[in-house]
Amino acid sequence: MTIGPDEIIDMNSALERCEGYITLGMLDEAREELRSVPKELRTTFPYMATCMNLCLHFHWWDEGAELGRNLVLRWPGNHEVRAATVHCMLKAGRELDGILLMRGIDAGAPHDAEEEDDQGDRDLPDSDMDWRHRR
Repeated sequence: MTIGPDEIIDMNSALERCEGYITLGMLDEAREELRSVPKELRTTFPYMATCMNLCLHFHWWDEGAELGRNLVLRWPGNHEVRAATVHCMLKAGRELDGILLMRGIDAGAPHDAEEEDDQGDRDLPDSDMDWRHRR
């Protein structure tokens, strides 16, 4: 499917209707509007932000924490997304993740394994036997 201006306008209209249904607490209708968005547009910020709002409104804290973490990774400069994600993490009982994210650290973010070996564990022993002899 080719995405053009008409599909984007249709998505924006569906997301607007979805937001209205969310506000009214109409979960099934909100989900139907989300399902009407073409799969190719489901990774856009407006779509994902609307999903985040759904999680917040219906108190789906675990889902909101994971979705929000992905949003923060993709759009790290968006402070509203970061705040919503922290909120979900705290409500989901993931206080440490939320606190770290508030400070700009994402403990669940992917990282380079070579950098971890070279940088992250310089003071940790390579085995149980050499921890006392490490310089």
